[in-house]
Amino acid sequence: MKLSEQISPSYTRPVIEAAVLSAVLLILSFMVLDMGETGYASVFAVVAFWVGVLQIVWRRPQTPTVADLQVIRFGPLVVVFTAQVLARLIWQWRGVTF
Repeated sequence: MKLSEQISPSYTRPVIEAAVLSAVLLILSFMVLDMGETGYASVFAVVAFWVGVLQIVWRRPQTPTVADLQVIRFGPLVVVFTAQVLARLIWQWRGVTF
């Protein structure tokens, strides 16, 4: 993709919805009283999600598929939930308790 190439306007609404959902999930995660562990897991998940969004937009700047738009729109919810479950599981395997 050239740097001067335009991005499809169909990305606008899903990206805005994903940004709002990401912000809400981060705020709620940092409100959990567990010394910030849930919040930190959520931060890593949200950063990973946005890297994935950049890759999606980079690969198909003009012709996003319906699946691309749905992944962008609802992805933060799935990624943060998965990160929370995996983080708790890994901490339990390591013997870390809170």
